[in-house]
Amino acid sequence: MRPLVCRKPDAGDGAHLQARLAFDQTRLPTLNRMQSIVTHYLAELYTPKPAWLALTDTERQQFFAAIGAAMPALSALGVEALALGKVDQTKAHAAPQTFFAVWRCPNDAALEALVDGIAQSGWHDYFETINAGGEATDLAGHLAQLGEATRQQAGQKTVSSDGQR
Repeated sequence: MRPLVCRKPDAGDGAHLQARLAFDQTRLPTLNRMQSIVTHYLAELYTPKPAWLALTDTERQQFFAAIGAAMPALSALGVEALALGKVDQTKAHAAPQTFFAVWRCPNDAALEALVDGIAQSGWHDYFETINAGGEATDLAGHLAQLGEATRQQAGQKTVSSDGQR
């Protein structure tokens, strides 16, 4: 299978988009055979860059169409978009980014395919993005992770900025 292609604005006339979309689909059979069933999540926070704002409506729609064309391949891996939206800046400790997306993946291989696909689509040319992704756990498991982080930090010797202990 060939990678999907979308077009990115040319420097000259802005009429064409030319960027690799999503991921190399030849990896799908290998990824589908993965046995790991530990759920992974990706939370993205992103803000449009000037390059996005400079696109015409038609160019944006072409980009969206190319993204949409890659979604069935990601769905075949078990990747699900759980929530997408605009960050509510009125909430306490709100992120400074404008938008968010939350994705669920059945395993690390699918998460990697999603992250790679987002990068290869040209997304980061148009949006400043922060990713937080990894293996999910329950509340008790997360509290244990937080406790372990505290123990690890306490076990490390503190080094000052001048290199002195």
